[in-house]
Amino acid sequence: MMEAGTLSGRYETAERLGSGGMSNVYKATDRILERTVAVKILAEHLSDDERFVARFRREALAVARLIHPNIVQVYDTGKDDGRHYIVMEYVSGRSGAQILQRHGPVGPEIAAEIGIQACAGLDYAHRRGIIHRDVKPGNLMVNTDGVVKLADFGIAKAAEDSEITKAGSGGGKITFDRWNKTVTLSAPANAIDVISTRPSGTIGTSAPTMRSTDSRQPTSVVNSCV
Repeated sequence: MMEAGTLSGRYETAERLGSGGMSNVYKATDRILERTVAVKILAEHLSDDERFVARFRREALAVARLIHPNIVQVYDTGKDDGRHYIVMEYVSGRSGAQILQRHGPVGPEIAAEIGIQACAGLDYAHRRGIIHRDVKPGNLMVNTDGVVKLADFGIAKAAEDSEITKAGSGGGKITFDRWNKTVTLSAPANAIDVISTRPSGTIGTSAPTMRSTDSRQPTSVVNSCV
Protein backbone atom coordinates (compact mmCIF):
# COMPACT_ATOMS: atom_id res chain seq x y z
CA MET A 1 0.00 0.00 0.00
CA MET A 2 1.31 3.44 -0.94
CA GLU A 3 2.01 5.84 1.90
CA ALA A 4 0.51 9.33 1.81
CA GLY A 5 2.68 11.65 -0.23
CA THR A 6 2.74 14.12 -3.10
CA LEU A 7 2.82 13.36 -6.82
CA SER A 8 4.65 15.77 -9.13
CA GLY A 9 4.67 18.36 -6.37
CA ARG A 10 0.95 18.94 -6.91
CA TYR A 11 -1.32 16.06 -5.85
CA GLU A 12 -1.27 15.25 -2.14
CA THR A 13 -2.61 11.73 -1.69
CA ALA A 14 -4.58 10.56 1.33
CA GLU A 15 -6.66 7.45 2.02
CA ARG A 16 -7.10 4.66 -0.51
CA LEU A 17 -10.54 4.56 -2.12
CA GLY A 18 -10.23 1.26 -3.98
CA SER A 19 -7.84 -1.19 -5.52
CA GLY A 20 -7.63 -3.72 -8.32
CA GLY A 21 -5.11 -6.00 -9.95
CA MET A 22 -3.83 -3.19 -12.13
CA SER A 23 -4.06 -0.02 -10.04
CA ASN A 24 -5.00 1.65 -6.77
CA VAL A 25 -7.20 4.73 -6.40
CA TYR A 26 -6.57 7.37 -3.75
CA LYS A 27 -8.39 10.45 -2.57
CA ALA A 28 -6.11 13.45 -3.05
CA THR A 29 -5.91 17.23 -2.97
CA ASP A 30 -4.87 19.29 -5.97
CA ARG A 31 -2.64 21.92 -4.35
CA ILE A 32 -2.80 24.29 -7.30
CA LEU A 33 -6.57 24.32 -7.91
CA GLU A 34 -7.37 23.58 -4.25
CA ARG A 35 -9.90 20.84 -4.96
CA THR A 36 -10.41 17.22 -4.03
CA VAL A 37 -9.61 14.71 -6.76
CA ALA A 38 -9.16 10.98 -7.17
CA VAL A 39 -5.78 9.68 -8.32
CA LYS A 40 -5.41 6.27 -9.95
CA ILE A 41 -1.84 4.94 -9.66
CA LEU A 42 -0.62 2.02 -11.73
CA ALA A 43 0.46 -0.90 -9.54
CA GLU A 44 4.19 -0.75 -8.87
CA HIS A 45 4.89 -4.23 -10.20
CA LEU A 46 3.36 -3.23 -13.55
CA SER A 47 5.24 0.03 -14.04
CA ASP A 48 7.93 -1.65 -16.14
CA ASP A 49 5.45 -3.64 -18.22
CA GLU A 50 5.02 -1.75 -21.49
CA ARG A 51 1.70 -3.46 -22.23
CA PHE A 52 0.10 -2.38 -18.98
CA VAL A 53 1.55 1.12 -19.16
CA ALA A 54 0.11 1.48 -22.67
CA ARG A 55 -3.29 0.31 -21.44
CA PHE A 56 -3.12 2.77 -18.54
CA ARG A 57 -2.28 5.63 -20.89
CA ARG A 58 -5.04 4.56 -23.27
CA GLU A 59 -7.59 4.97 -20.50
CA ALA A 60 -6.41 8.52 -19.80
CA LEU A 61 -6.42 9.49 -23.47
CA ALA A 62 -9.82 7.90 -24.10
CA VAL A 63 -11.65 9.51 -21.19
CA ALA A 64 -9.95 12.90 -21.58
CA ARG A 65 -11.99 13.25 -24.78
CA LEU A 66 -15.25 12.71 -22.91
CA ILE A 67 -16.85 15.63 -21.05
CA HIS A 68 -20.28 14.51 -19.85
CA PRO A 69 -22.16 14.64 -16.51
CA ASN A 70 -22.52 10.83 -16.52
CA ILE A 71 -18.82 10.07 -17.05
CA VAL A 72 -16.07 10.48 -14.44
CA GLN A 73 -13.89 13.23 -15.89
CA VAL A 74 -10.13 12.91 -16.33
CA TYR A 75 -8.17 16.05 -15.39
CA ASP A 76 -4.53 15.09 -15.77
CA THR A 77 -2.04 12.26 -16.20
CA GLY A 78 1.63 11.95 -15.44
CA LYS A 79 4.58 10.04 -14.04
CA ASP A 80 6.38 10.64 -10.78
CA ASP A 81 9.37 8.65 -9.54
CA GLY A 82 8.43 5.76 -11.82
CA ARG A 83 4.75 5.82 -10.81
CA HIS A 84 2.24 6.37 -13.61
CA TYR A 85 -0.97 8.08 -12.53
CA ILE A 86 -4.27 9.50 -13.75
CA VAL A 87 -6.03 12.38 -11.95
CA MET A 88 -9.80 12.16 -12.06
CA GLU A 89 -12.95 13.78 -10.76
CA TYR A 90 -13.63 12.73 -7.17
CA VAL A 91 -17.11 11.23 -6.77
CA SER A 92 -18.53 11.44 -3.26
CA GLY A 93 -20.90 8.49 -3.06
CA ARG A 94 -20.96 4.74 -3.69
CA SER A 95 -20.44 2.37 -6.57
CA GLY A 96 -23.25 0.19 -7.88
CA ALA A 97 -21.51 -2.81 -6.33
CA GLN A 98 -21.49 -1.12 -2.92
CA ILE A 99 -25.17 -0.22 -3.26
CA LEU A 100 -26.05 -3.83 -4.08
CA GLN A 101 -24.00 -5.07 -1.16
CA ARG A 102 -25.65 -2.62 1.22
CA HIS A 103 -29.27 -2.65 -0.01
CA GLY A 104 -29.62 -5.71 -2.23
CA PRO A 105 -31.40 -5.48 -5.60
CA VAL A 106 -32.94 -2.06 -6.18
CA GLY A 107 -36.55 -1.32 -7.12
CA PRO A 108 -37.89 -0.58 -10.62
CA GLU A 109 -37.89 3.22 -10.32
CA ILE A 110 -34.30 3.40 -9.10
CA ALA A 111 -33.29 0.80 -11.70
CA ALA A 112 -34.81 2.90 -14.49
CA GLU A 113 -33.09 6.09 -13.35
CA ILE A 114 -29.69 4.40 -13.03
CA GLY A 115 -30.11 2.77 -16.43
CA ILE A 116 -31.13 5.99 -18.16
CA GLN A 117 -28.20 7.95 -16.75
CA ALA A 118 -25.64 5.22 -17.42
CA CYS A 119 -26.84 4.82 -20.99
CA ALA A 120 -26.73 8.58 -21.53
CA GLY A 121 -23.02 8.45 -20.73
CA LEU A 122 -22.48 5.38 -22.91
CA ASP A 123 -24.39 6.97 -25.77
CA TYR A 124 -22.17 10.06 -25.56
CA ALA A 125 -19.01 7.94 -25.53
CA HIS A 126 -20.18 5.76 -28.42
CA ARG A 127 -20.94 8.81 -30.56
CA ARG A 128 -17.33 9.83 -30.06
CA GLY A 129 -15.95 6.44 -31.02
CA ILE A 130 -15.17 5.14 -27.52
CA ILE A 131 -16.56 1.81 -26.26
CA HIS A 132 -16.24 1.14 -22.53
CA ARG A 133 -16.16 -2.71 -22.72
CA ASP A 134 -16.38 -3.24 -18.95
CA VAL A 135 -19.74 -1.90 -17.78
CA LYS A 136 -20.61 -3.48 -14.43
CA PRO A 137 -21.96 -2.35 -11.04
CA GLY A 138 -18.46 -1.65 -9.71
CA ASN A 139 -17.84 0.81 -12.55
CA LEU A 140 -21.04 2.79 -12.02
CA MET A 141 -20.51 5.52 -9.42
CA VAL A 142 -23.54 7.19 -7.83
CA ASN A 143 -22.86 10.48 -6.08
CA THR A 144 -24.77 11.92 -3.14
CA ASP A 145 -27.04 13.88 -5.50
CA GLY A 146 -28.08 10.68 -7.26
CA VAL A 147 -26.05 11.34 -10.42
CA VAL A 148 -24.67 8.17 -12.03
CA LYS A 149 -21.16 8.36 -13.49
CA LEU A 150 -19.33 5.76 -15.59
CA ALA A 151 -15.84 5.00 -14.32
CA ASP A 152 -12.81 2.89 -15.28
CA PHE A 153 -12.32 3.00 -19.03
CA GLY A 154 -9.21 0.85 -18.56
CA ILE A 155 -10.03 -1.54 -21.40
CA ALA A 156 -11.85 0.96 -23.63
CA LYS A 157 -11.15 0.77 -27.34
CA ALA A 158 -11.97 2.86 -30.36
CA ALA A 159 -15.17 1.60 -31.96
CA GLU A 160 -13.52 0.73 -35.26
CA ASP A 161 -11.03 -1.57 -33.51
CA SER A 162 -13.27 -3.20 -30.92
CA GLU A 163 -14.14 -6.87 -31.07
CA ILE A 164 -17.55 -6.21 -29.53
CA THR A 165 -18.69 -4.50 -32.71
CA LYS A 166 -18.35 -7.77 -34.59
CA ALA A 167 -21.27 -10.11 -35.05
CA GLY A 168 -21.54 -12.95 -32.58
CA SER A 169 -19.13 -11.45 -30.07
CA GLY A 170 -21.76 -11.33 -27.31
CA GLY A 171 -20.87 -7.77 -26.36
CA GLY A 172 -24.44 -6.54 -26.34
CA LYS A 173 -26.12 -3.41 -27.58
CA ILE A 174 -27.52 -0.25 -26.01
CA THR A 175 -30.05 2.08 -27.60
CA PHE A 176 -30.84 5.38 -25.86
CA ASP A 177 -33.66 7.75 -26.85
CA ARG A 178 -32.80 11.02 -25.13
CA TRP A 179 -36.10 12.71 -25.98
CA ASN A 180 -38.45 10.00 -24.74
CA LYS A 181 -36.08 8.94 -21.94
CA THR A 182 -36.23 5.35 -23.17
CA VAL A 183 -33.39 2.86 -22.81
CA THR A 184 -33.27 -0.49 -24.58
CA LEU A 185 -30.62 -2.89 -23.29
CA SER A 186 -29.34 -6.11 -24.75
CA ALA A 187 -26.30 -7.06 -22.72
CA PRO A 188 -24.59 -9.80 -20.73
CA ALA A 189 -26.05 -10.35 -17.27
CA ASN A 190 -23.25 -8.76 -15.28
CA ALA A 191 -23.60 -5.49 -17.18
CA ILE A 192 -27.10 -4.82 -15.85
CA ASP A 193 -27.09 -6.51 -12.44
CA VAL A 194 -27.18 -3.13 -10.77
CA ILE A 195 -30.45 -2.16 -12.43
CA SER A 196 -32.33 -5.40 -11.93
CA THR A 197 -34.56 -6.66 -9.14
CA ARG A 198 -33.58 -10.22 -10.10
CA PRO A 199 -30.47 -12.00 -8.83
CA SER A 200 -27.33 -12.04 -10.95
CA GLY A 201 -27.33 -14.79 -13.54
CA THR A 202 -31.09 -14.78 -14.13
CA ILE A 203 -31.17 -11.85 -16.54
CA GLY A 204 -31.73 -12.78 -20.14
CA THR A 205 -30.56 -10.92 -23.22
CA SER A 206 -34.01 -10.25 -24.58
CA ALA A 207 -33.45 -6.48 -24.64
CA PRO A 208 -35.63 -5.27 -21.75
CA THR A 209 -36.87 -1.69 -22.09
CA MET A 210 -37.07 0.82 -19.25
CA ARG A 211 -39.03 4.07 -19.50
CA SER A 212 -39.18 7.16 -17.31
CA THR A 213 -42.15 9.48 -17.80
CA ASP A 214 -40.91 12.04 -15.26
CA SER A 215 -39.17 15.01 -16.88
CA ARG A 216 -37.42 16.14 -13.69
CA GLN A 217 -33.71 15.61 -13.08
CA PRO A 218 -33.38 11.93 -12.06
CA THR A 219 -31.78 12.57 -8.68
CA SER A 220 -34.57 12.41 -6.10
CA VAL A 221 -34.89 8.62 -6.06
CA VAL A 222 -31.41 7.27 -6.75
CA ASN A 223 -29.73 9.25 -3.99
CA SER A 224 -31.92 7.50 -1.42
CA CYS A 225 -29.73 4.38 -1.79
CA VAL A 226 -26.34 6.14 -1.61
